[in-house]
Amino acid sequence: MCKIKNTKSLKWLFHFCLPVLLNMGLLLFACKHVDAQEQIGIAQSNNHVTEGIRLNPSFGVDAKPWLDLHLAGAYGYFSNNYAYLGRREVSLYHLSFDNDFLVNSVEERKYLDSEARVAGPGFSLVMGKFYIGFGSAVRYMATGRDVPLSMAQNYWFEWREDDHIGKQFQTGDFRIKQAGWAEFNFSGGGILYAKGRNMITGGITAKYLRGGNQSGFLVDNFDFEVPDENTFIVNDFNGTYTTTPFTTGGGNGVAMDLGFTFKRMIDRVDGYTPHVVEANCKKIDYVYRVGISMVDLGYLRYSANGGTVFRNISGGSAQWDRLQNRIMLDNYDWVTRDLDARFLNNANETDNTVSARMPLGISFQYDYNLGANKQRKNQKNNWYINVSGMYGVPQPGSYGAERMSWLAVTPRYETKRFDLSVPVSVTGRGIPHVGLGLRWWSVSLGFTNFLPLLAYRDNYHFGGYVHFKHAIFTSNSCRRGFVPDEPDWDSRKCTNPKVRFPSFRRKKRKQMRKKQKRYLK
Repeated sequence: MCKIKNTKSLKWLFHFCLPVLLNMGLLLFACKHVDAQEQIGIAQSNNHVTEGIRLNPSFGVDAKPWLDLHLAGAYGYFSNNYAYLGRREVSLYHLSFDNDFLVNSVEERKYLDSEARVAGPGFSLVMGKFYIGFGSAVRYMATGRDVPLSMAQNYWFEWREDDHIGKQFQTGDFRIKQAGWAEFNFSGGGILYAKGRNMITGGITAKYLRGGNQSGFLVDNFDFEVPDENTFIVNDFNGTYTTTPFTTGGGNGVAMDLGFTFKRMIDRVDGYTPHVVEANCKKIDYVYRVGISMVDLGYLRYSANGGTVFRNISGGSAQWDRLQNRIMLDNYDWVTRDLDARFLNNANETDNTVSARMPLGISFQYDYNLGANKQRKNQKNNWYINVSGMYGVPQPGSYGAERMSWLAVTPRYETKRFDLSVPVSVTGRGIPHVGLGLRWWSVSLGFTNFLPLLAYRDNYHFGGYVHFKHAIFTSNSCRRGFVPDEPDWDSRKCTNPKVRFPSFRRKKRKQMRKKQKRYLK
């Protein structure tokens, strides 16, 4: 293990975020300062509808808030097994914080999972048995799979790793991919079935995507040697690389989310409509709900107008001065120029467009209301426990990023103005996390993993989120307390006698209630 004191290149990546194959180390600094692993904690809360929709679009149907307004927010997550913050450098016990990274040179294969999102204005509005929603965000994701230790070391030490002198390396296949884009989301859904105490809801989110930047390296083989301290030789390079610089016109795309939820309700829901006076403005809670969803099914097509290049290299070979003529990472033009100068003569295919798939995932959610029995008796009990998971579908042969898999158990306490959750999760690579989520009125914040700080361990995984929003739980019609008169008197209108008979005296009101009972019989 070696300590990294030079953070100049790290600061550079904070602005350019993983433009090429070997910038794993730079991304560490970038994603440490963004904020979480699918936002476990608030995404399951009944009061955070705009973020729950991202996990399952049917979440907005029959939501507790009538109107959920999202103002702004950001979140992110970073995990790898190469660079880390040491237990002694960042420690609650020693009250110390040193952001110099250490590197782990033990495992031969390295991985990277990173996601960041800056969320803009959005809303979710319940309209009777249906809902509509809108969201906007700028997203960035990066993925590394089976990256050889030798390649990670070469990049981190700017192609001057002294331990490589006099050695030959065969890397085998690996891939690193990243993509950034803006998206505009339009959501909707409704109650598909409601009978007895059972309810089924469905929802869909359509996304328009605007590509920002992307780079990808799908390597079948990269054999190299360092015969002396001045020379770096590539003997055999087979694979593809593509880059698109930062631009607002890099490309376009579409994607969709689709989800369904089954709810076992506390009371009967025959003819039930949430947030209306006819139902006495009462929101019926569930005993448990089970949801399944598919997220980010789609693609982005980066075009020549955005400066995209694509190269398929076969039998590539090159030699350069490892101390003076290294691959430059200052911007995408230099990256492309440097790689093309070395390997373009070995390209058997070139293009200026590339299609990048979205990070497809399959998710399930189970939420149990621990206070259902008390709520039947109109007693307050706001404890829930949630079990959720995400399967990130591998896409080894495509460009774009890949989603990380995870499984989480989250106990939480929620009221209209306060949420507390403690998500305990494990990633697809078996890494345990213990997080914390809080919401107070319109401010939500959380941390993905504080286990290393508590257990005095090296920290390879970190993240968090912050959101500013405002939820309105009572609809306009319920605040006014009336609905327009209708010619036909339906039995479902009898749930609120004040609506039908708002001004009768006590004796007269009793008489009218007797008439209602006779009518219902």
